[in-house]
Amino acid sequence: MKSKNLCAEWARFYSFWCGLLSERARRRRKRKKQRRVLLRHRVRREKANGSWRGAGNPSQLRQFLKKMPKGADLHYHLSGGAYAESFIRAAVEDGLCVDVKQLAFTKCPAGGDGDKTIVPASDAYKSQALYDQLINAFSMRSFVPYAGVSGTNHFFDTFGKFGGTNASHKPEWLDESRLARRGANEQYLELMETPDFSIAARAAGEVGWKDDFKELREALVSAQFERKREGGNAVFRRN
Repeated sequence: MKSKNLCAEWARFYSFWCGLLSERARRRRKRKKQRRVLLRHRVRREKANGSWRGAGNPSQLRQFLKKMPKGADLHYHLSGGAYAESFIRAAVEDGLCVDVKQLAFTKCPAGGDGDKTIVPASDAYKSQALYDQLINAFSMRSFVPYAGVSGTNHFFDTFGKFGGTNASHKPEWLDESRLARRGANEQYLELMETPDFSIAARAAGEVGWKDDFKELREALVSAQFERKREGGNAVFRRN
């Protein structure tokens, strides 16, 4: 008899809790539905008066997203983070020229050889058309994919166009990238910068390989390679 009564009590207890949980779930679903309805009404109301932060008002949406806290920007290449305008300014300061066919920086011919396709980079400040063409060539601005050339193709092609500027500009680009990320309310920036491999290649050729790492280190240190610039190229002098 006790066993039957105990089973009946447990059945009532179980039924009570199942009902309670079911009622709570029903109320939760009801509250979610009410929130969705309220949100739809709010969006419709804000769309009507022009204050909605959405497709109806892209400027407000951009400002809203810009101020929103963001996590980490990982694997951020310095050369890919500087603005195209900054590359043009650096090229002008370094006395580089522009190949107007390739829309890429190049060394200026000695004494000028009459090649009209090679013009001083400073001409970009005299010609709005050339300036716009360089900006588009160095970035994704105004790019529209077409047959055989995707956005990925164009993106990676840009890196071969704005090279040749002096490494002394890197601190400027670092500060530029830092300020841009701070302006977007990013919390962390993982910056990537690949050193000039020609330094290691030159050192390897001069010193050679040694199985003893301590001896190899001492040989590299004693070599005292000094980097300098001649005609825009990195060369080394062993003291």
